Amino acid sequence: GRYSVSVEDVIKCIISAVSGRKLDGIDYQTYTVVTAIRMPRAFLSLLVGASLAISGVAFQSIFRNPLVSSGMLGVSNGAGFGAALSIILFGNAFLASPFAFAFAILAVLLSYLVGKVSGGSPTITLVLG
Repeated sequence: GRYSVSVEDVIKCIISAVSGRKLDGIDYQTYTVVTAIRMPRAFLSLLVGASLAISGVAFQSIFRNPLVSSGMLGVSNGAGFGAALSIILFGNAFLASPFAFAFAILAVLLSYLVGKVSGGSPTITLVLG
């Protein structure tokens, strides 16, 4: 970021946050930048990456195809539609993530229900649905 923090200061801030004691040599601004801005973003990035990996493995195991993508069942399109709809209806981006998540699940559910109508192979009808 724009605010330069040394590795030593980051380690001191983490130790200070975990132990609950203020260590010498750390100013309030550095502590706030590390614990309130950078650490939550780093943890959320790890969480998002793990979620994407798990969803990718789920899609690959369902379709038995290592090259399958989230666009296969309309997840990407449903999420994009939900995010755009929330921005248009409410005028802010705060509800974009919940709407995107809900519409992504709705898109998968709808494609599953459409694929369940015919009695053929479940994977083929799911993709075609």
